[in-house]
Amino acid sequence: MKLILIALMMSFGSYANANLEDRIRECERYCSYDCDRLVNRLDRRITRIANNCGYNNPNPRPPVGGVVKYYQSDSCRNNLLVSTRSERDCRDFANNVRSRVWAIEIDGQCHDIADTSAISACLAFANSSPRSVQLYQSDGCRNNLLANVNHRTNCDELARHITTSVWAIKSNGHCEDITDTNFVNACKLYKNGH
Repeated sequence: MKLILIALMMSFGSYANANLEDRIRECERYCSYDCDRLVNRLDRRITRIANNCGYNNPNPRPPVGGVVKYYQSDSCRNNLLVSTRSERDCRDFANNVRSRVWAIEIDGQCHDIADTSAISACLAFANSSPRSVQLYQSDGCRNNLLANVNHRTNCDELARHITTSVWAIKSNGHCEDITDTNFVNACKLYKNGH
């Protein structure tokens, strides 16, 4: 119901909430051409929202970035340095964490990464979300996770911290062995999805 109301408000952005509610009530009582147009427009918008946010997937996940945990432990079992939301400012993060990061945990899954500085780890994983594309220096996407990238990733800035090449990507749970590509080009190529 909340999703429908959001879509209704988007469809009638110029109407006040009271006017929108009146319009909905009117359409509930009377079937008119305008109501038919409204329903068709809402169906398209709701479908677009569901597809963009992953609600049509068998295991839907929220579209926002999750909690990223940074560890000074390869197994994510101890030595938690900090836990952040994806929108965290990485420079502020790096000023507060002086230790090197050995592993990261996203959505409960631990990834042993190459030991790196706090700023590099934050830039590589801060924008992690269910729609992120994972870049690996491993043909089978089993180890050597370099970064999670998406449309918010600043590839040029991140490439100043990651200089290794990308050998494979994982998108929507599927690993694809790619031609070995320098990091900045792979980031720019895959950050908008695959």
